[in-house]
Amino acid sequence: MKKYYVTQSCSKFTPILKVFYKNIKSLNFFDGIIVYTDDKNFNPNDNFVNVIHGKDRSYSSNLKNAVDACDQDCFFCGCEDYMFLKEDFNRNSYLVNSIFNFFSSYKNLGILRLNKAVCISDKSKFIDKSLGIYEVPKKYQYCVNLQPCIWKKEFFYDLF
Repeated sequence: MKKYYVTQSCSKFTPILKVFYKNIKSLNFFDGIIVYTDDKNFNPNDNFVNVIHGKDRSYSSNLKNAVDACDQDCFFCGCEDYMFLKEDFNRNSYLVNSIFNFFSSYKNLGILRLNKAVCISDKSKFIDKSLGIYEVPKKYQYCVNLQPCIWKKEFFYDLF
């Protein structure tokens, strides 16, 4: 299964988007990035990125347009202002890959946050303790979070 990073951005954030794009590409982990933007001038001449140009509407509808272009059932997602620390990511890329493979095959997960939720405690229900995957209670205000996460397309469409 290919690993794509999906995001959206508006033209006033193109300078950040350019840095984000270079950051994602430098990790040598993702098969590509899919970006929805209203900036017709953002179009790196590169097979790594799939740019969908369109009108800037709302965050969710822009992101949905980017997800529509993803041909995978699971994808990474986040805002264009979230940067990975290359050294940390590369040191943990095996773990991230293991988490992605687990998530892809686990039927009862629709979204998996890649950052720790402040609501997690010793009483939290673990889904896979060896990978550090635990359930975030639905009553938690930020149970769905886009900084960064892995989505199943079907769950994304149900939510958005």
